[in-house]
Amino acid sequence: MTTLKKLGRKIASINVLRTFWTSIRDFIFLLPAAVAFAFTADLIERFATIGDGANWMTRVGNVFASLSQLCVAHLAVFILIAIGWPSLNRFGNFSFATAWGTLPDWGQLTMYVGVTVGWFIGCAIVIA
Repeated sequence: MTTLKKLGRKIASINVLRTFWTSIRDFIFLLPAAVAFAFTADLIERFATIGDGANWMTRVGNVFASLSQLCVAHLAVFILIAIGWPSLNRFGNFSFATAWGTLPDWGQLTMYVGVTVGWFIGCAIVIA
């Protein structure tokens, strides 16, 4: 029984698993959304094909297909960051809280904008 407790503590101490568990809402909402958007895009494309290739329906289908791609790209980038961030936080010279606390306000804003831009660049790369 004690070995199971030790194993449970070991698994709970893995940063990647804690990050996944903390952000489980991304998987709960984005995976069904991606499937729903893809299904809707396919359904609209089928109706466009049946209806003599209505241009506006094809464009609407492309919008839903792009939304599905964005959901999947967001999940892919999240997984990459969930794996990379604990490694960076653990093997860096400072812990994140210490480094963040020493930044001035403009430095924190620049860091936030940089991470956000990096996130969207990662999504664009995954979509491409």
